[in-house]
Amino acid sequence: MAQPIGGSKEEMPRILCRVMRVYPKKEYVKSLMLSDVEIEIIDQPEDYATYIERGVLRYIRMVESPGFLRDELDVVDVIPKGDYIMGFLGGLRRRYAGLIIEDYHHDFIADVYYIRLANLASRVRISGHFIRDYWKKFIYAPRIFPFCLTRAHDILLSDEGEEDLKEFIKNHVLSSPYLSRQEKEMVQKLITELKQPAMLGLLNDKYYVIYRCVRAFAAITLTPEDIKEISEGNTYGIVVSSACAYMDVGDAVKAYYYSGVLNYLLYKVLEYDIGVARNQYARPLAAIVVAGLQWRGEDWQADVARLSEEIHGRAQSYYDELLASGKKQVRLYLRKLYEASEEFRRLIELLDEHVDEERLRDALALVSG
Repeated sequence: MAQPIGGSKEEMPRILCRVMRVYPKKEYVKSLMLSDVEIEIIDQPEDYATYIERGVLRYIRMVESPGFLRDELDVVDVIPKGDYIMGFLGGLRRRYAGLIIEDYHHDFIADVYYIRLANLASRVRISGHFIRDYWKKFIYAPRIFPFCLTRAHDILLSDEGEEDLKEFIKNHVLSSPYLSRQEKEMVQKLITELKQPAMLGLLNDKYYVIYRCVRAFAAITLTPEDIKEISEGNTYGIVVSSACAYMDVGDAVKAYYYSGVLNYLLYKVLEYDIGVARNQYARPLAAIVVAGLQWRGEDWQADVARLSEEIHGRAQSYYDELLASGKKQVRLYLRKLYEASEEFRRLIELLDEHVDEERLRDALALVSG
């Protein structure tokens, strides 16, 4: 007799669920042998299907629902991906002009700007009256290192959307007599290729945690004072790249705490020699929840926030040599920070004391790949 599609008269067999816990007998590395660990098998009350459904659904809910993470972390907002801007560096191989302003001179008397866009050799002349509304500051992922934003780029973007920006570049850059024929072709290619949102997600005078959302999720805190400094007294809007994710946290202590926790989790990934997934987005925030490290206003968490703030104030001085040599690998910066900063070592110890080892490993599994 035919059975209904997707169903059966017979009850599906119940698969028992057991969890295996592994306890390394020595420091954890990926090359551990079976003889280097102790194994415990633990029976679970639910069957396998229920266990998997419960875990998978919670993970999906956390990663795909910024609102869920916002509530779990007790923050104002979660933005798992910044603004998608195409053409800011002139393409992967820099074959055309980029939106980033690599250098400029401002004639204050005439209020005229002489700007050079990425990949061009020549500057173009634009009146301050025309360019000012298009001048923004751009937070780009490779400029974020643990506890440190090395710089924000000057960039041309429009509050009115992509077509308005293309028209501005056509009228004020492409038409410039200072550009060579080849440079004009590079600008025309930029006009063809560039993309930006219809509405830019500009940062306000708030407390933010911003982290790279591609591979190593190095994190920073930005305060209203930082926003004012980057925006040059709120003169220029600040845009965050789509290779970054960020949270509006609500207050300074919580913001410094969460940037400290994110850098701690990244440090543990590297300490355990675990590969880092390419696309992170909200995964590191979900990892905070899985690890049980949400903000609860406890004294030790305030201590973590204080240490994080102190590290923010000194991190760039620890990185000067690496930055000067052009090093880009985040793991080198974390290693240097651990060697140079007593505050960072204490932050690691403090979080180690307040996190469950099994939950930590489950959390790190979310960001590994």
